[in-house]
Amino acid sequence: MSEFTKENPGEELRQKGNEAFGKQDFGEAERLYTQAIELVPSSLSFGNRSAARLSLGKNEEALADALEALRIDSSYMKGYHRQACALKAMGNLEGVYEAYRAAFQTDSSNDWAKTQYKQAKKEYTTFLREEPVSTIEQWVKLFGMLEDPRERMMQLALFWNASSPAERQSIFHRFLAIISGAAMTDAVAKEEFTEDKMVELPMDNYEDMQKTDAWVDFYTSQDSAAKLDVFEKTWDATTDQEKNIIINDLKHFFLVPVLREKGLIG
Repeated sequence: MSEFTKENPGEELRQKGNEAFGKQDFGEAERLYTQAIELVPSSLSFGNRSAARLSLGKNEEALADALEALRIDSSYMKGYHRQACALKAMGNLEGVYEAYRAAFQTDSSNDWAKTQYKQAKKEYTTFLREEPVSTIEQWVKLFGMLEDPRERMMQLALFWNASSPAERQSIFHRFLAIISGAAMTDAVAKEEFTEDKMVELPMDNYEDMQKTDAWVDFYTSQDSAAKLDVFEKTWDATTDQEKNIIINDLKHFFLVPVLREKGLIG
């Protein structure tokens, strides 16, 4: 036995496990990795056993091994990969996305982690487009995953247009309160910005984009109070640049017409 294996008694067993794995003898590989873990419970051995167990269809045990590998060493990139592979085998695409996101957050300079995260995000977003949205929290998370600012703004415009005039008025008043810091009283807002002024937003800028009907269906299924909540929580999820766009649109489509009507501007 070499000096190396004397100092690392589990390493020889782990290497033998790798040889068995390479021969696709996954049962033998699992047995050898288990022996290695009993001697030295390392992140490498847990990661290797996770791969062996996944190949044997032991998805939950494979996931447990991956998590243990990461508990031992959170910088172990293959641990995140093992975790994602086990979750994918279990049909948990959200978990796959979260695993690779955690890998990227752990080391954002790692090209592999960046590539895996972007791919997982793309696949999960595609999946979510085909799934019905059932809660506001689910919607806000989905909104946060959309990368195209135009799509994000289009969605808010679609929600606005899917609201009744009374609902638009409530949403508009809430935005005024947020923007002005509640400087404008609700009574003044209702007097100046009446339901008849809550017009639909033009969608010309989004004609080249495809809307997701399931998202609009989710919004229209909410009661008026929940719709207001959707807008407020989505606002919180927007970037500073997007907030400026929303504010400018509110001014252009609603504030300016009122000021022009009063003769305060030309």
